[in-house]
Amino acid sequence: PQFPSLTPEDIFLPSNFTAVLKLTTSQVLDAMTSPTFRSLAASLSPSVNTPRLFGCRRERVFDKWDGPGKGTPTYKRNYRLIVDGDVPPSDFFLSHQTVLHLSNLPLNITKTELSKLFDEYSLEMRDVLGSIIKVTDVEGRFTGNAYIGFDRYGELEAAQPGISALKSVDHPVLKPWCAVSNVYEYPLPRGRKIGPRSSREIPELMNDLTNWERFVDPLEIQYLEAYGVSKEMLDDVMIKARYHNPSFGPVDQAIRGERLEPHLQRGYRYREFVRGYIHLMVDKMTTKEDPGDLARGMFGDDEEVNLEEIDGPRVWPKIPPKKPERRTVDEVFEEGLKKKLQELKYNAPFNYTNEMPLDSLPKKQNK
Repeated sequence: PQFPSLTPEDIFLPSNFTAVLKLTTSQVLDAMTSPTFRSLAASLSPSVNTPRLFGCRRERVFDKWDGPGKGTPTYKRNYRLIVDGDVPPSDFFLSHQTVLHLSNLPLNITKTELSKLFDEYSLEMRDVLGSIIKVTDVEGRFTGNAYIGFDRYGELEAAQPGISALKSVDHPVLKPWCAVSNVYEYPLPRGRKIGPRSSREIPELMNDLTNWERFVDPLEIQYLEAYGVSKEMLDDVMIKARYHNPSFGPVDQAIRGERLEPHLQRGYRYREFVRGYIHLMVDKMTTKEDPGDLARGMFGDDEEVNLEEIDGPRVWPKIPPKKPERRTVDEVFEEGLKKKLQELKYNAPFNYTNEMPLDSLPKKQNK
């Protein structure tokens, strides 16, 4: 009588304690506020004092790629029903490397108490609010199920022996009847899940912060030093640019998925700044042989250009170095690699793509 349009075909009883009803949105709202419906639901299972209500919907799955460039994913409804709480929220699942599911927990357990159980297995300080999801019904009551997220690979595997040990001694939180299971993911239709956030030692961080020479031609640095531009001066310029311009620091160094310019390679902006700055210094360097248009414009056509009248006394190299030709990154890398291989007395051909000797690659089989 509560829902006249409800037929036996709209009711499914998967167990003695569970019933699935096919209702419209307005009927769901009526059921949540109807004492008659609650008493009817309670009568289905006399051992349960208060029935719990959960929403459920058909699973949304990937269908195909659409759009002008076939880059827009489209989705469709599957025949599988997903009950609220049966799977963790998508944002929670994607923001953690691994997820653990716990059931039959005490109803008065808090997120802080759950977080303390896994602190010793986490490499970083746990986010109490963001790394734990407590499953609740439509009225916000805890159901005894929870999802625990881990930020790094290996933390979940390290925690599993400890969980088993706590259950065996009748822990206040993890009782022997508490069920523990891993949450697995479906393979992505295209691409891959973001890997763990990288961690580097202090020497690696300092090398990335100060070693700007790896982006430029060593001949250009030697050319500038010959005309009084010391490497210490260039170090000061590069470190200040790195610190005072966020686009060369956190914005440029962010991981995939957090980068403002995902189409660019990591560290691309800083690398191009360093190369452009050194190239400009080399091209605009004033020398006796090539004082530049600005210096020539300060003297008459029949006057000799005297740079010391502009810049003051300077120490000129006895043998003026030749201005280095502009070379690509690959050419500079190849030259440095050859020198390194000569030091190692290794003359095998090198594959720059795979970074391994060509002779060690497997031979391609002809079909």
